Amino acid sequence: MLEFFLQHRIEVVTRRTRYELRQAEDKMHLLEGLMIALQNLGDVLEIIRKAESGVTAEAALVERYALSKRQAHGILDMKLQRLTGMEQDKIRSDHDELGKAIADYKDILEKEERVIKIIHDESVEIRDKYGDERRTQIIEGTAPYD
Repeated sequence: MLEFFLQHRIEVVTRRTRYELRQAEDKMHLLEGLMIALQNLGDVLEIIRKAESGVTAEAALVERYALSKRQAHGILDMKLQRLTGMEQDKIRSDHDELGKAIADYKDILEKEERVIKIIHDESVEIRDKYGDERRTQIIEGTAPYD
């Protein structure tokens, strides 16, 4: 029975890690588009300014910088306040952190010992959080039920 529980936990951790990896890769894809826009900020603003509509601006960005439609849409949805120096630094640091997280997720999926370590750490955390002494007493014998 313990073996089945362990197999279940391995599957749960693996699925969760795959999900987190997909989410991180999607976000990384958008951040890469924003980084391209930040590197070519003047030209991107000029393309947007000259475009007749959002659709034409998106198409021009896709064609000019080989962006995906999602990336171009993300650039067009970006608020102008994100163009400040501090926000640009935040986008770059988010990009770097996400790259490290993606590498970590891939490492977890490649190495079963990492999955086992995560299961162990989560089990210890649950034990520490909920593992208190038994509050009821178990008394042997039979008692009549009324």
